[in-house]
Amino acid sequence: MVDERQKKFYDVTKGVEHYSDDDKVVNSIKMNGFEASGVHLGMLFDMLVDKFKGKNYNLNGIEDVVFSAVQRIKTIVVEESDTHIYVKFTTKDDFGYYDYGFSIYKKRLESGYDGR
Repeated sequence: MVDERQKKFYDVTKGVEHYSDDDKVVNSIKMNGFEASGVHLGMLFDMLVDKFKGKNYNLNGIEDVVFSAVQRIKTIVVEESDTHIYVKFTTKDDFGYYDYGFSIYKKRLESGYDGR
C-alpha cells in the first residue's frame, strides 16, 4: 500500500531519477513492503520459511529479509535458542511506535518438515 505522502515522494523522485545533468546518476530509496503500522506477521513468517527452508540460514540473513519486507524499522533483534529463532522489531510512523515479534520453530526450516 502507498499512502499519499509516499505517492508524492514517488512522483517527485520519478522526475529526479530521469533528470541527468552531466551524466550524473541520481537514484532514490524506495519504501516497499509492509507499512510500519500494518505488518502481516503470518506473511513475513512464511517469507522467512520459504527463503531458508532446507538451506543454511544465518541471523543476519533473517534480519535482511525483515528489513526488505517492512518499512520504517527502528530496532530489530534476531536471537536463537536450541529450538527456535526469535524475531522482534519496532517500527515507527507519524502516529506512534509498533512492537512486533514471533518465533520460528527451527524444525520448520528443515527440508522434510511439513507440519506447523
